Amino acid sequence: MPVETSWYVEKRVFYQRIYGKITIEDFMHARDEILAKLDEGRAPIHCMISLLGADSFPSLFDMQKVAFKQEHPATGWTLLIIDNHLIRFIAALVTQLSTQHFKTVSTLEEAVAFLGEHDPSAVQS
Repeated sequence: MPVETSWYVEKRVFYQRIYGKITIEDFMHARDEILAKLDEGRAPIHCMISLLGADSFPSLFDMQKVAFKQEHPATGWTLLIIDNHLIRFIAALVTQLSTQHFKTVSTLEEAVAFLGEHDPSAVQS
């Protein structure tokens, strides 16, 4: 399964790594893991999702069919870690349609720094 999810800061920030060839089933598994973390954490819960090792994705049409239908009340920032310019562009377009707080960054360090600026309590040890 090319999806790994773990707490980066217990109950406040989680990190999800998505890599390899992503199927629609993998995308659904990633979505379910996100919802589980949002249910068990302490709001606001921030998500750092790395797509750095992802080789291919399902179609946007298929992903839209199984995507979140409404925002989870515990959701804070969602940071997409992407180095592929085309995927970054598509992510920017898709996230503009959402009411959630999204940001694309290039590295995990950049994601952590962004959270430190926008919610210092989430990244303090």
